[in-house]
Amino acid sequence: AQCYYDLGYTLVATSPDKALEFINKSLEIRLEILPEDHATIGLCHHNIGVAYYNKSMFDEAIKHYKEAIKIYEKHLFDEEEYQYNVTECYKLCHSNIAEIYTKQGDYDSAFNFKMKVLTIDKKTCHLTEKEKEAQCYYDLGYALVATSPDKALEFTNKSLEIRLEILPEDHVTIGFCHQDIGRAYYNKSMFNEATKHYKEAIEIYEKAVSTTKKTCRLTEKEKEAQCYYDLGYTLVATSPDKALEFINKSLEIRLEILPEDHATIG
Repeated sequence: AQCYYDLGYTLVATSPDKALEFINKSLEIRLEILPEDHATIGLCHHNIGVAYYNKSMFDEAIKHYKEAIKIYEKHLFDEEEYQYNVTECYKLCHSNIAEIYTKQGDYDSAFNFKMKVLTIDKKTCHLTEKEKEAQCYYDLGYALVATSPDKALEFTNKSLEIRLEILPEDHVTIGFCHQDIGRAYYNKSMFNEATKHYKEAIEIYEKAVSTTKKTCRLTEKEKEAQCYYDLGYTLVATSPDKALEFINKSLEIRLEILPEDHATIG
């Protein structure tokens, strides 16, 4: 059973049909020889779910993820050590189901599963219900910002609204909301609105860290050269003439202040 499982696990990303064949064989053997709620049977269902996800058979994936969840719930506090972390697998199944529901546009179900993930995760289980709610709305918006910017704006603005109620107005997570609202507006080609929210985010980030560790040691001239380089780099594919202008300006400054064989001149 373990060998069939391992074969299937190895193939789940590249050959999901073959993975299903092997993991189902493992499941069949385990159901013959183990209790039906044994943790390794949960693992089979989990990875059958992953295989169906990779085949875009989302309803089948959800079905097996939920089977895995039922089994994992019985083993969260086992003293026995397994070859994998049951709690992490339990959390991952919830996360994967939330992702599918988001793809399917069932945002209420996605929200509920995301809330469960935050409750399970050691990094977020201490958050208040309102903080978790704000994080779930933020995560939904983040997932949709490239494909459905209007929906992303709805969710990220909801997250922002909650965070402004419960957190200091310069809290870094409020900066995250403004940044992603900016991204959504950018993806809608509403550049003035995007700029406005990016600037809001910058103001908050500046209070959190005045300068980054990587660049705080630079002189003003070095920072200036880096800015010209970054502008040029951003434009090199779309506006090569403008890119040349900025990168040549960066090169000119660096040749004044750095050894001619400095890596940044290269």
